Amino acid sequence: MGDTSPAQVDAQLIATLCEIDKCNYLYLFERCKQFNVNARQLRYFEKDHVRELIPKTQLGIRAEFEFLLKAWKTRNGSFNPTENHKEACSSCSSKHTQTKVQHMGSRLSNEDNLELQKICNSDSSNVITDHQDLLTFSTYAEDHLSFSTCNPGSAVESGNMNVKVDVESFPLTTIIPTVLRCCEKNYKNAKLLTEEDRRLMARSIIDYFDSRNIRLQPQIMNNLAEQITQYFPTENKKAWYDRHRGRLQARRYTARQRVGSYRKKRRITAIKTLRKKEHSKDSTLQEDIEAMEQDEGGQRIQNWLKCYKCEDFNEVMDMWDDTLNYRNLQIKYLKANDLESVREFLDSWPSYKLPSGYKLFAMDFEQIYPITMSTYKHRWLIFKEKVVHLMETEIKDSTCVDLLKLYKVEKGNLNDDSIACTLIHLLHAMTKPVRSWKSKNGNHRYSAADSQRSVTRLINDPSECFVYNEPYPCIFVMGESFLEIRECYIVFQSLKYKLSFEDALATAIHLYALFKLDDPLPSVYFWQFIRSYFFDIKKNDETSHKTIEVVVKYLKTADTKLC
Repeated sequence: MGDTSPAQVDAQLIATLCEIDKCNYLYLFERCKQFNVNARQLRYFEKDHVRELIPKTQLGIRAEFEFLLKAWKTRNGSFNPTENHKEACSSCSSKHTQTKVQHMGSRLSNEDNLELQKICNSDSSNVITDHQDLLTFSTYAEDHLSFSTCNPGSAVESGNMNVKVDVESFPLTTIIPTVLRCCEKNYKNAKLLTEEDRRLMARSIIDYFDSRNIRLQPQIMNNLAEQITQYFPTENKKAWYDRHRGRLQARRYTARQRVGSYRKKRRITAIKTLRKKEHSKDSTLQEDIEAMEQDEGGQRIQNWLKCYKCEDFNEVMDMWDDTLNYRNLQIKYLKANDLESVREFLDSWPSYKLPSGYKLFAMDFEQIYPITMSTYKHRWLIFKEKVVHLMETEIKDSTCVDLLKLYKVEKGNLNDDSIACTLIHLLHAMTKPVRSWKSKNGNHRYSAADSQRSVTRLINDPSECFVYNEPYPCIFVMGESFLEIRECYIVFQSLKYKLSFEDALATAIHLYALFKLDDPLPSVYFWQFIRSYFFDIKKNDETSHKTIEVVVKYLKTADTKLC
């Protein structure tokens, strides 16, 4: 192939890749050019070579290409499972494949109007439709392939050739088929697109364009937003893209901070460096933060969030997602029970103080304790259904016994917050502490009422929350009684969130875990139960409590039976 022109070499490579994998040949062509792989060399590729060629971030393409490459080699006589004849077969098939590829390249050179679909025998529609356009994507050996495009309808010059890229060349069914099907399934069930699905779609779309070095232009984002509203009619197009705003634009902005694959490599280097420092115990917060900052641009995003009042909380969550490692490194170095460092941390991340800031704590918590939130939601349903039977035999406190009887009578008329709050309030009667405390009048034991007050307080006016200054989170419920809850708040330091009781309890655990707060003495065993049953988390300094062990075992057994 020494006398073959660079254009013919590229044409042969594209034709061969298209024969192997019709769906991903353009991406594979880009990767082959980066690693100086030609069509002739593909027949020698094994699994290890494919893994070097295609990064782990494109695992689906890698798996598909491995399978199709093996089938292609078998069809062309380049693959033989018998090791003794492997070399001979490779030599034989080399001549066959080389002749075939050279013939295809020659045919392309002589027929300028030959369509790529005829080469591939493909029914799928492609952006490139003839040999002239195909050669436009040639990078001539040392150049890096760029799929950057100009405005739709115009052309990008490459020497004397132009390539036209249509805005409508990026249907969602092609760029994110799996994610789209998953979101459509969830949408069909809930009749609404969830925040989790929105973030997943936005991330997948941007990752698709970034991984292929395709410039995501405003016109393309506008078209993608229109497609999304067609698939999900309840979605607002402007929320996805509106000139310089919208979810796609915000996700694109945060993706730019990473500067593609180069910074991904830097991230791996930074993490390895941090691990070495941890083992040597010589690591300092500033050194680790600087190492991570070089990788993710976390400081720039943090400063942006501090200076710019973001009106769309979805944009905040997208940026939050991109700074999880950077921020959790700061959380890691917070001292246990140090409220001053907690205040400084909250001031440095003011987005926590937004009305929906509790969702940001949930994201940080799941980064450290994956899957725990789904476990919490599942076990919460079991808890509400099964714990009442156990309470009937375990609760001895007269006040709680009366409340339990009233709860059973009124259960059908209670809202979700009232049910949750009442059950948690009654739980204290089974987890009351056995420790005693000293006062001027002698030793005293904490009561169930002391435990209840350290976790949940009944108020008549939301303004009562502002006078709270205890060193631990507290849930305030507003209503006539625990059976008539109208609103729920959780308060800690400068944070105050209005949310459901179920979310308030989870947020309290997030705050205790992230800020390494000690449990209040009156409710030590209560929080021990919440962590153990709902989140499968155990602290090092916990002591065994017989009642808690019985309740946890009973509920987890009920959980297993239901499954």
